[in-house]
Parts: sequence; C-alpha cells; structure tokens
Amino acid sequence: MRERLQLKDEITLSLLAGAKDLITTKEELGDIEPYWHEILPVLRQALKNMDDMKRIEGESLTRDLQQRLKHITEELQMVKQQFPLRLKAFFTRLQDRLRSLLEGMESDPLRFQQEVAFLAERSDITEEMVRAESHLVQFGSFLEGNEPVGRKMDFLLQEIHREVNTISAKANDAEISQRVVEIKSELEKIRNRCRTSNEFYL
Repeated sequence: MRERLQLKDEITLSLLAGAKDLITTKEELGDIEPYWHEILPVLRQALKNMDDMKRIEGESLTRDLQQRLKHITEELQMVKQQFPLRLKAFFTRLQDRLRSLLEGMESDPLRFQQEVAFLAERSDITEEMVRAESHLVQFGSFLEGNEPVGRKMDFLLQEIHREVNTISAKANDAEISQRVVEIKSELEKIRNRCRTSNEFYL
C-alpha cells in the first residue's frame, strides 16, 4: 500500500486502527459443551466458597452489631436512671436562684409552681426514650432474620440518632450529653460496618 500510493511515511498499526470501519471485529460463538464438565465443578466450588465467606462475615458482623446495640442500650438505661435526679437537682437550683432574685418581693406561689411544672414537661424525655428503645429492639430483630433489611436498618439508625439528639437537648446536662455522644459514636460505627459489608459483596 505504501509503495502503490507512493507514501513517504510508514503505515503503522495505530494508523490503520484509527481509520473508521477499516478494521472490524466479529464474535465467534464457540461450543463450550465439551468444557462444561470441567467448568461446572469449579463454578460450584467458587459459589460455595463465596457463600461460606458471606455467612462467616455475616455472623461476625451480627456479633459486632449486637455488642454495639447492647452498649447503646446500657447508655440509654444510664440516661433514664440519671435524668430524674438531674432534673430534680436542676429545679432545686432554679428555685433557689429565683428565690434569691425575688427576695423581698411578693410572688404567687401557685404561678411559680405552674411555671416549674411547665418547664418539667418541656424537659421530659420519656417519649424519646420509648421510641429509641423500640427502634433498638426492632434493629436487633432484623439481625436475627434472613431478609434483606439494609434500608430499614439505615432508617432506624437515623431515627435513633434523631431521638438521642432530642434527649440531649431536653436534658441540658453535661453528663447525659456525654453519654449521647457515646451513643452517636456507636451508631456511626454500626452504619459504617453495614456499608462496608454491603460494598464488599456488591
């Protein structure tokens, strides 16, 4: 071609490959039946190995998540035990400060008690505790099942995170807030473990 067209430059493979439709490919359908008896045992063993690996990883993940759920539950129980005492101490300090500020002035004792009760109601974390505990129980039940529940688990983690944030805000106590930080740290570890496991098997 170079001599016939009297070209000076070399005709390279890359030059030919760049020419549209000059080089085309054609798929050849070979008969794999003669090789199938050799392929099938290898394929079955590979699938069994993958299944075994997934089961071992799943069992390990389940134990890890159960341990973290237990730790979160224990932290919530400590919050539940501490909160009434913290709340009582808070209102005792509040009463003392108000009496000090109102010293020498007349005040309505009934109105004072009503305001204290209103503050106590706004600070109540019972609903948040009940919902968070319920979510934890449901999350634990998912670990015992065999159905795909990744999205449901992720949703529950978000809900528990929201509830403990509200608990921290309402409690307005340094020690309880520290326990909430610990709970949120565990929730993040659970979320990361679940995501890492899912990515491994995609």
